[in-house]
Amino acid sequence: MKTVSNTRPPIAIYILSTLQFLLGLGGIYGGLHFLTDPTGASLGTDLSYLANSPFADYFVPGLMLFFVMGLVPIMLSVSLFLRQDWLPFEFLNLFPNHRWEWAWSLYLAIALIIWMDVQVLMIGYRMPIQSIYAFYGVALLVLTLWPGVERWCRR
Repeated sequence: MKTVSNTRPPIAIYILSTLQFLLGLGGIYGGLHFLTDPTGASLGTDLSYLANSPFADYFVPGLMLFFVMGLVPIMLSVSLFLRQDWLPFEFLNLFPNHRWEWAWSLYLAIALIIWMDVQVLMIGYRMPIQSIYAFYGVALLVLTLWPGVERWCRR
């Protein structure tokens, strides 16, 4: 792993990192609840919400929530400051002029927006938290594309 020289990050990096970290905590919390209780009862959700989805219970959504919306955002929140080249993540970087952390921040924001859109399509609009997380995804997207963040993550 190669470390990039450290300069002071822009304030938007701190905000983006904090939002990613908080998203990660929520993803781990929700994911663990669905993994340990696939009925969803521990989170106040009902199995009937999954009637129009490919899932019989919340175990697979819990896995996706735990890893994609839990561990990945926490890893990104730290990596934005470490600025290290990690080959497995760099391999999936579709933006050669930017560091992998920027690309993955972009992927995460888009994934969260799509996750909420697909969730509403499959189960309908059930809870205000769906709107909150959709806007959260938009906030992550805007911050990732913010000029200071984009410059910080350029090669």
